[in-house]
Amino acid sequence: MKAEGTTVVKVTKVTDGDTYKAKLPSGKKITVRMEGIDAPEKKQKYGKESTEVLKQLIEGKYINLKVTGIDQYKRILAYTFLTLYQEASFEMVLSGYAWHFEKYNKNENLKKAQMMAKVKNIGLWADPNPVPPWDFRKQKKQNPIKKVLHI
Repeated sequence: MKAEGTTVVKVTKVTDGDTYKAKLPSGKKITVRMEGIDAPEKKQKYGKESTEVLKQLIEGKYINLKVTGIDQYKRILAYTFLTLYQEASFEMVLSGYAWHFEKYNKNENLKKAQMMAKVKNIGLWADPNPVPPWDFRKQKKQNPIKKVLHI
């Protein structure tokens, strides 16, 4: 994948392992949801580590966005290029701190990166039974009493 047709932004804050705030050259602030991945939630196992890995990769840096759409929460969906060929979604999956979100993305490079991380047992793949974030969110919705009581 190559960073063609991109927009330069400055990353101002990483909010979790797949979402960040950025500023356009015009000064307008945007929220970006990284294309092709789903990272552990903040309160989920590996959530803090995932956020830290993404912070190290992009926070405070100028990056190139290759916009692919807008999600249901009005966040920009985009690939995040650190260099012409280095893309942050790929790096997050390869490091084992995000899942390839195959339900919404068929990128073969992300699929291969996930297979490599699994084989190497790195990041969340060191866990014998890692819980995908979509399952974690579903469990939270199904049990509102636990959510209210924090159990």
